[in-house]
Amino acid sequence: MLERRGPRGEIQSEGFLLLQGELPSSSWARELPGPLESRTREQQSLLWLAPGEWLLIVPATDVLSMEARLSTELRTTFAAVTDLSDAFASFELTGKRGAEVLMTGCSLDLHTEAFGSGRVARTVLAGVAAIVWRAQMERFRVFVDRSFAEHLEQWLARNPGS
Repeated sequence: MLERRGPRGEIQSEGFLLLQGELPSSSWARELPGPLESRTREQQSLLWLAPGEWLLIVPATDVLSMEARLSTELRTTFAAVTDLSDAFASFELTGKRGAEVLMTGCSLDLHTEAFGSGRVARTVLAGVAAIVWRAQMERFRVFVDRSFAEHLEQWLARNPGS
């Protein structure tokens, strides 16, 4: 099953904050995910994107307050927080064939042995830069720049099993 979320008129229930730099040792920073990992706590998910770079996914109603809180906390550090809520379109693939569908368009090995629950990676999917996150065993989330959302949506619609 495919579900699309994003800033093209759909209901957007989540926001995205990019955290970059050397983060201080606050309670949430001690739980930063390492390479290719993610952490989910209540309604927040933190995805490792690159060394010194994480994507924080929060409910849309919490974006402004979370951005303000983090900006205050990071003001004396070499770190930054940027609201990317309007930058991404989000797709969700659920079911047993999600990995197979995605592997037809990217070079990642998404079999459970290689890419288990909680794993995240950047890749090129159907010719588009994407973040692929296996949120649960049979639930993938894919994030692309919103300007490529229609392309990816059409590719997924043409792909058998999506």
